[in-house]
Amino acid sequence: ALTERRGSGGLVYVSEEPTIFNATIIENIAGIAEAQNIQRAYGAADLIGITEFVNTLPYGFDTHMRETGMHESSTGFLQQINLARAIAQDPAVLMLSDCCSKLDDAMKARAVQALRQVSEQISVIAYDPSGAFDRIADQTISLGVPQRQQSLASFIARKAA
Repeated sequence: ALTERRGSGGLVYVSEEPTIFNATIIENIAGIAEAQNIQRAYGAADLIGITEFVNTLPYGFDTHMRETGMHESSTGFLQQINLARAIAQDPAVLMLSDCCSKLDDAMKARAVQALRQVSEQISVIAYDPSGAFDRIADQTISLGVPQRQQSLASFIARKAA
């Protein structure tokens, strides 16, 4: 199962913009088409919550992304494929950059639940302006524009006085 051990190594980065290969859905998730990766890919797809939808397609996971036009699917579905691919790669560190921005609330909740499960085995670093991952974070760091101690107008007023 996906949640039985620490990631095998490396860092996987998932950005907001999905990357889809000229291949089937399962090959897009598995990346390197080794038997072990294929099995992890099915598990990751199930964990992310796309299995039920994919099984409604005429060719299921063997649906070719480009030949059937699936590469033009909703960005949310494509983001789910990218997230499933990242989990299937079994990294030691998973770095996410707003990778769920196009998911509706139910899909985002499923992704957060999946990441909560894998975060026991994989270190997850996430940038998410919506705050969806805050509930599962061990630590949060707020990055933003530093507040100035005084406004320019008050500085000029003090200097003029």
